[in-house]
Amino acid sequence: MFQAVCFDFDYTLGDCTDSIVAGFQHGLTSLGWPAPDRETVRRTVGFLLEDSYSMLTGDLDPEHQARFRSLFSEVATERQRRETVLLPGGEELLRGLHARGTRTAIVSTKRGDTIEIVLNRLGLAETVDLVVGSADVTRHKPDPEGLLLALNQLEVRPEHALFCGDTVMDAGAAQNAGTHFAAVLGGTTPAEAFARFHPDHISPDLWAWPGGWGCDSPYLGVVFSSMWSRAYCSAMPISSFRERFVWAESWLYRSWRVRSMRMVMVTVLSSRGVIMNFSIMPHFSVSLSTL
Repeated sequence: MFQAVCFDFDYTLGDCTDSIVAGFQHGLTSLGWPAPDRETVRRTVGFLLEDSYSMLTGDLDPEHQARFRSLFSEVATERQRRETVLLPGGEELLRGLHARGTRTAIVSTKRGDTIEIVLNRLGLAETVDLVVGSADVTRHKPDPEGLLLALNQLEVRPEHALFCGDTVMDAGAAQNAGTHFAAVLGGTTPAEAFARFHPDHISPDLWAWPGGWGCDSPYLGVVFSSMWSRAYCSAMPISSFRERFVWAESWLYRSWRVRSMRMVMVTVLSSRGVIMNFSIMPHFSVSLSTL
């Protein structure tokens, strides 16, 4: 059981792609560079803006980097504060951790005040104990400074904390800080890129919580397995299970661990034991309307 769970923000908890792309396009074209496409910008999310500018242009001039940040902020900052949404499962996860009493923090290269405004707008400020943003540290991920700062303020030792992120920089920060790490595949980093960091868990999204991520409120577990091995285990609130089975079904389609199986056994369980078992073929639709 983790005493604290810390999160990266962009593509881990939140999504503000449209505003980020608009800011990049404005900043780069104003400096005489071609406008980048959406996917090119997405691949830079998680880096400092100055580093992203240099990655896309090859220009290492600090004055140009600073000018790019200023131009980016002219367009993107207010839009991010208005338009950022949480990824599916994000609100439920934060509320679940808060209800259980697990300490939480966000450690991001994003401006901390922007994250705080987003949390307030979404009514989730009380679910996050601490936000560490880009201005709060001098060394950024994969350096552990921000993560260690958060844990120090939360008064939690690294070995009792979980850090969740979507990039190898997040994984490196967790490794350097000595925390556990869960990769969330909400961004552009593929699962195999995390292998060298030996993460505790790799989640396709925030609904695939590793062991409920320390939440003790009532959960249903869904285990997909074949006659050879267990394929996958996730958890979700009982109250939303019917709705979220659509997610579980779609996961079957995209999971390399399940696609190759001709027949999959699905076990639905709760803390009181197994509720039901049934078999499905991954390429057929499944309905739990009678559950």
